[in-house]
Amino acid sequence: MPLFEERLNVMKEVGQTLLDKYEGSFAAVIRKCEKKGIRLVELVTNDFPSFNDTAEFEGQKVAMFKRAQIVVSDTWLLFRGDREEAKIRGCSIHGIELIVEEAKKMLREQGRDPSGLNSIKTDFFLWEYRMKNSELLMKIPYHRVR
Repeated sequence: MPLFEERLNVMKEVGQTLLDKYEGSFAAVIRKCEKKGIRLVELVTNDFPSFNDTAEFEGQKVAMFKRAQIVVSDTWLLFRGDREEAKIRGCSIHGIELIVEEAKKMLREQGRDPSGLNSIKTDFFLWEYRMKNSELLMKIPYHRVR
């Protein structure tokens, strides 16, 4: 897994912050933001250091807050995603599981060990493949979320 140690440290940081400041639950973070996306950005960037991503650009500190943006976006989708969005996301999850199941079956039939194959790796592979081959695949539509 790429950046395993960094990801592990972020998970530990988030878990500890949730325990220390938010009753051990992200739901408490959501309640505290009072249904305001900008407040959620402020909370996560102030209380969770790994979400406070900044860069220096031409001598000035610039806030990127990409992780915080994703938190707000994903949270909004959970509570306000429309029916079509939910169907598309659900179908993509199911589709990945079917691909993994079939690939594991094929590996077993070839006498190979399928234990290293999982839905996370498969999803990343398909996304990276699509991005690397976007020009070749231009005729095949794909779903993008805001």
